[in-house]
Amino acid sequence: MRGYPVHDPEKCIGCGACSNVCPTDSIKVEEREGKIIWIHNVARCIRCCYCVDNCPTGALSVGGEYSMIANSLNKLFIVHELDTARCVSCSRYVPYSSNIVSHLSSKVLKIDLKCERCRLGNVLKVIEKVREL
Repeated sequence: MRGYPVHDPEKCIGCGACSNVCPTDSIKVEEREGKIIWIHNVARCIRCCYCVDNCPTGALSVGGEYSMIANSLNKLFIVHELDTARCVSCSRYVPYSSNIVSHLSSKVLKIDLKCERCRLGNVLKVIEKVREL
């Protein structure tokens, strides 16, 4: 028997891969008020650890706790908040974990992250310049 998944918010990029493979929907990844919220409903977890196997950053690992780890209703849900990244132009929140931006920047390329409004504004400026030609 495997232990419960243990979540490391420092490694988590908020991609939702764990939530997508969970057969009991015990893991949810939501966006709320400029934060990405990772929620694990321990009572629903069957300890299959598909989430651990599918996490791209190793933010989930198999814990050593084999019995029901909640002894009160407050402990049935494990909740972690992840900071979201901010637009480099206007500082609005964008729906990506700040961890994913640093993770991708270190592995792939420098990311110039902008919110939808600023990206659209840039596209409109390019269209205007094309029209002027």
